[in-house]
Amino acid sequence: MKKCLLFIILFMTIISNRNIYATPTLDCTSDILIDADSGRILHGHKENMKIYPASLTKLLTALTVLDLGELDDTLIVDENTPYEVDGSHIALEPGEELSLEDMLHGLLIASGNDVAEVISKNYSSYEGQFIELMNKKAKDLGALNSNFVNPHGLHDDDHFTTAYDLSRIAKAAYDNEIIRDIISKTKYTIGVTNKKSEERHLISTNKLLVGMGYGNQIIINNLWVNMKYEGANGMKTGYTPEAGSCLIGSAERDGISLITVVIDGSTTEVYTDTHELLNYGFENFEKINLINSNEFIKNIEIESGDSKYLTILSSDSLNALVNKDSIDEVEETILLNEISLPVDEGEVIGTIKYNLNDELIGEVPLVAAFKVDKIIIEETNLTLFALKTIILFILSIILLIIILRLINKYRLYKIRKTKKNRR
Repeated sequence: MKKCLLFIILFMTIISNRNIYATPTLDCTSDILIDADSGRILHGHKENMKIYPASLTKLLTALTVLDLGELDDTLIVDENTPYEVDGSHIALEPGEELSLEDMLHGLLIASGNDVAEVISKNYSSYEGQFIELMNKKAKDLGALNSNFVNPHGLHDDDHFTTAYDLSRIAKAAYDNEIIRDIISKTKYTIGVTNKKSEERHLISTNKLLVGMGYGNQIIINNLWVNMKYEGANGMKTGYTPEAGSCLIGSAERDGISLITVVIDGSTTEVYTDTHELLNYGFENFEKINLINSNEFIKNIEIESGDSKYLTILSSDSLNALVNKDSIDEVEETILLNEISLPVDEGEVIGTIKYNLNDELIGEVPLVAAFKVDKIIIEETNLTLFALKTIILFILSIILLIIILRLINKYRLYKIRKTKKNRR
């Protein structure tokens, strides 16, 4: 009886754990999971719904200012910002001078609203210019259903975005080496300034990096686990009463990099949902090699070239993150341009595309392996024609001479015969 009961418990455990990371059912209002390398969506729920981003806005602020300034730029705090901006701050003082590098750490680690406002003012030649640049940057990144009216994310009905748009911004931030370095830090120290005689010690608000122990645990698969996530390397937290708690997370394991966006939940829900999304991604997806650099594709026949064929190679390698159950369903399509000689070595002459369930998951240009020149056959044909004409003319003359000689011999023969008959 005990053995039977043990077997049943073991069987139920196996069954319950088999789909432990199946498609997640989450608590937050909106979410998305993407491949950090390609930006492809791996999972989404109401990802195109209008939401308020709160301090997630600051990733866009950082991207925008890095298009305008250098890390060693000196920023001066204006007289009004320290007293006008609510919410999180790093206690900036009027007239205080800090480098852009320090300001970015205050923006992304401590989530300072005062920092965001000072950055905006220091890189604007007129009121609202920095916000215009933020919106342009967002559109350039593919965040087409967003509108930003401030650099910090404090609530405004006209300050909105979507989880999808935030994933475009997050991927750009992840690809930026400066931002990626900052958001991976758990702490940072700003040294003394012209207004502060003591150092400021900043602590990350992102519990994916630092959340451990009592008060920093969540339930995952019926187990209490730390909010700190194995492999986590960023990104940004956010909260306003209107937006709820929001979190953009990122993590890397075994060469796979993922980005999550979860919107409008409680503090624990955003971390629970982020864990669930990351677990789902790492468990169910595999990075596969689709093609190698300089891989032979095919030979194609060439007319009027100094080679009878042209060898086609792939210009780059390509890896893709694919659901483990769909690896065999990836389809390959080769598209070649119209070949016009001469063709240079390395010239792009086509594309190889990879699709999964009608979704393009990657493409690589195809190039010529070597140079193929065009043979100038027009002049050759003309020369052959002329030579044939000359030969034909000469043969015609020779034939005419032979005919004339035969005619002359026949005429002489007739004359001789006539004379003989007269005799």
